[in-house]
Amino acid sequence: MSERKKTLMFDAVALVLLGLAVWTAWAYSPHEAAQIEDVGQEFFPEFKDPLEAARLEIVKYSDGQVYRFEVAQKDGRWVIPSHYDYPADAEEQLAKAATALIGLKKLDKVSDDRRSHAEFGVIEPDPEKIDELAAHKDEEVGMRVIMADKDGNRLAALIIGKKAAEEHKNIHYVRVPGQDRVYKAEIDPAQFSTSFGDWIEKDLLKLDAWDIRRVVLNLYSFDETQGRIKEQDRLVLTYDENASGNPWKLEGLKEDQELDTQKLNDMRYALDDLKIIDVRRKPEGLGRALRQVEGGAIDPATVIDLARKGFYLTRSGELISNQGEVIVTTKEGVEYVLRFGEVAEQTIDQATKKKDDDEESSITANRYLFITARFNPEMIPKPDLKPLPELPPEEGKQDGDKDQAGPKPDQAQKEEKPKDKANSGDKQNANDKADDKKKDGKKDGDKSDAKPQKKTREDIIAERKRIQKENERKQKEYDEKVKKAKEKVKELNDRFADWYYVISDAEYKKIRLTRADIVKPKKKEQQDNKQGNASGSGALDQAGKLLQQGTTKPQSEKKAPAAEKKQSGSAEKAAPKASGPVVAPEKKTTKENAAGQNASAGQKPPAAKAKP
Repeated sequence: MSERKKTLMFDAVALVLLGLAVWTAWAYSPHEAAQIEDVGQEFFPEFKDPLEAARLEIVKYSDGQVYRFEVAQKDGRWVIPSHYDYPADAEEQLAKAATALIGLKKLDKVSDDRRSHAEFGVIEPDPEKIDELAAHKDEEVGMRVIMADKDGNRLAALIIGKKAAEEHKNIHYVRVPGQDRVYKAEIDPAQFSTSFGDWIEKDLLKLDAWDIRRVVLNLYSFDETQGRIKEQDRLVLTYDENASGNPWKLEGLKEDQELDTQKLNDMRYALDDLKIIDVRRKPEGLGRALRQVEGGAIDPATVIDLARKGFYLTRSGELISNQGEVIVTTKEGVEYVLRFGEVAEQTIDQATKKKDDDEESSITANRYLFITARFNPEMIPKPDLKPLPELPPEEGKQDGDKDQAGPKPDQAQKEEKPKDKANSGDKQNANDKADDKKKDGKKDGDKSDAKPQKKTREDIIAERKRIQKENERKQKEYDEKVKKAKEKVKELNDRFADWYYVISDAEYKKIRLTRADIVKPKKKEQQDNKQGNASGSGALDQAGKLLQQGTTKPQSEKKAPAAEKKQSGSAEKAAPKASGPVVAPEKKTTKENAAGQNASAGQKPPAAKAKP
């Protein structure tokens, strides 16, 4: 090889090395500087208004599965598409989530190496790459948050990873999907909740604990193989807040038993604040049938769907449940029927909860709940309507009314014919005497014996109007209560018709109480006190009788005065009242006393012997 060729070869190699050096310098130094310059800047500078957000998607990974939670605005209302378009109360919650992303800044650069994503927990939970995700631990996969407007345009997207261990604030490792660089940012993952209960209306039953008046715990289980109910127990509880002592009463409670008031009150509050953690949509025909609208039907597919959830239809059309039911009645006449079915699968929030959490909700079972409402008219007292006083006939019509109501002419003629003259004369004399007595009574009668003034026709008409107006007010008030209760029942059934609800095991145990949960034996001290009070009251009664005997005369002493009083009373009746001054009686001889006694006994006195 000539020297010229060698020189050209070395020059070519030098140019290649120089080009590589230049490219390396450009690739690292200038590009690195450009990326460092974005520290301190916002992740999403064009996202300024939280009201622009119309959709939020949160994706998590756990135990080899990807879980997706989505809230969106459809046809002017908020729904949860990941949960069968269940109605959402999402406006406030979504605004909080949007605010967490608006103005979010890049605090520091951590790494540009894709291989470090697992270390910082920012691997993207992509459902299409489930096989790749299976090779990683759960904590190595981050939570992906995507927010979009009503047209589907992406407003923000972020993968949130582990918390920075050395930081005291909510500093987490984050990255933008599609980019390798990992940053530090101050963000609270709790703002992006996947808990179903955080995105729905909290007051499911529209029930106030203080309105509850009756609770029936109809406890049974259904044997699917034999198709019959078994292990049945029925507890009827009433609640009266104005009652003295325990407001709870149980039918058939024994003397040596008492109620656990704390558990019963916990049940009341659990019903007031019933927490559902998930839902499943019912078959369309079943929902229409429960709303009593056209198109409602229960076909074989519906029966199968009900049975899978733990609910069964009898031949008579009655719906029974696998784990019994609780019937709650309010003072306004609304009655709730809560039927408990089969065990339900875990929710996203439960499945993705960290295994080192102390809460047991991540491993306990959930339960299907079927809710209906009905109207109970017995809870609304009927109005006490007063009868109207009888209206007397007008003065001009009194005689005419009497003539019309009098006896028939033939009967009158028969009555006028006297049976004999003697009888007619006796009747006339009796009538004359009666008239004389009436006249004497009117002259000599006391004022105290005078009858109250008779109400006039105008007074009675005014009284009738007053009573009628009061009755109309009472009836209207009653009708309004009935109407309001029926409207609420319809509103509730329209709300419950399309959904199987899912509640946690803890909530289930608060509401479906058993006899062993609420009935307990009385403490020995209470029984002793009760017996002591009973014996004490008996001793007091006995002491009272003795005291009464000590302050009253003996029976033997009472007889003599009674006899004397009787004799004196008979003597007073026999003796005429004196109109003049009171004079002391003269002493009578023995014969005179005997004559007086005979006279009082109705016997004639013996004839006096003539003196010789």
